[in-house]
Amino acid sequence: MMTATGATKRARADILTKWRQSIDAERGPSPFGAAPATSRFANPTGHLFEQTTELLLDWALSDADVSEAHMALEDICRVRAVQGLSPAQALRFIPDLKAIVRSVREGTQQSEAEHAGLEQLECRIDMLLLQAFDEYALQRERIAEIRIDEIRRLYGRGAQ
Repeated sequence: MMTATGATKRARADILTKWRQSIDAERGPSPFGAAPATSRFANPTGHLFEQTTELLLDWALSDADVSEAHMALEDICRVRAVQGLSPAQALRFIPDLKAIVRSVREGTQQSEAEHAGLEQLECRIDMLLLQAFDEYALQRERIAEIRIDEIRRLYGRGAQ
C-alpha cells in the first residue's frame, strides 16, 4: 500500500459508503424490490457492485498491477454492456470516485507526500477508467457477435 495516502486509507470506509450510495442513486430503484445489496440471489446486480467496488477501491489504494482489478472490471462491464448503456453512462461511477475522494479529504491538512499520494490515486483511477472502457467495448462487441450469430441461425445461414 502507498504510504502517501495514509489519510485516504483511514477514510476508506467513508469513501466506499459514499461511492456505493452514488452508484445506487445512479442505478435507480432495484428491479428486485427492496432486497439488500448484499443478497446475492435477491439482488444480484447490487451484490456485484457491493463486492467489486471494494476490490476496485482497494486496488486504487495499492501499488498492485492493473491486472488485479481486471476480473472486477470484467464483471461490472459485462452487466453494464447488457444494460445497453452508453460508455459514459456505464462507466460514470469510476470518475465519480475521484470527486468522492476529494470531498472526503476536503478541509483536511495535507502534507506534500499526501498531496502527491492523492495525485497518484487519481492517476490510478484514470488508469482504471481506461481499462474499464476497453473492457466495456469488448463486452459490447461480444453482444453484437451473439446477435449476429443468432440472426444467422434464425435465417438458416449458420455461422460462416
